[in-house]
Amino acid sequence: MSISSLKDFSKELHARSRTFATANMIASENRQSHFVRNLLSSDAACRYFFSGEEGLRAFPGGNQWMAFQEAGEASLRRLGKAEYCNLRPLSGLHAMTVAMLALTDPGDTVLSLSPNFGGHYATGGLSKRLGRSSLYFDLLENGLLDESSLLNAIEVQRPRLVYVDQCHGLRPVDLTDIVRVVRSVSFDVLIHADVSHGLGLVLGGAIANPLDSGCDSYGGSTHKTFPGPQKGVLLTNCEEISLKFGAAQFETI
Repeated sequence: MSISSLKDFSKELHARSRTFATANMIASENRQSHFVRNLLSSDAACRYFFSGEEGLRAFPGGNQWMAFQEAGEASLRRLGKAEYCNLRPLSGLHAMTVAMLALTDPGDTVLSLSPNFGGHYATGGLSKRLGRSSLYFDLLENGLLDESSLLNAIEVQRPRLVYVDQCHGLRPVDLTDIVRVVRSVSFDVLIHADVSHGLGLVLGGAIANPLDSGCDSYGGSTHKTFPGPQKGVLLTNCEEISLKFGAAQFETI
């Protein structure tokens, strides 16, 4: 073994020792449980399947593992206060893509939170790549909603979707205020909350549930809350939107 290889090996050992000695505040940076690690090293980790009758016919090799996904969906429906749960997205960005495809058509306008005020960096660019127009609304310097900015955007631009994608900030944006302002102009505008970075707080009741606040749907990544592989989730109480999420998934293939 060369000197450079030994140095690389030493660095790797040091990195691993930090992993064992550190409790990170980001779930995806923490160690996985033995249960999760055992699953990821089992046959379940390499199986590809869809739940439902079509999945049973198409991918029989994964049938024995469907119970795990069904149990996860049931738990997230209960914790998320939602009638419908879609666990097919492979990540938060995949969930964002599916939501935009499901809730808008090419040429529609997607209104999201400005990156200057904590909005996700990828939302505007992704909406444009999908053939949608992208606009932003602002917050005030103290992190509260700038109602005039949002109201003006709704009245003038008439977006099809308000995609609330706060990924950092001094405080969680008040979804109830956003819904109130949007609904004062139109009931046709759909409102989706991407709570990737605060999903655990929503499920635990520390932050208001987006559906209770009046949003049509919400979701995001799961691995920022549950240590484990990257995954995404979409939740709603509307059957029509749930069906659109399922149909839009195939548009991303």
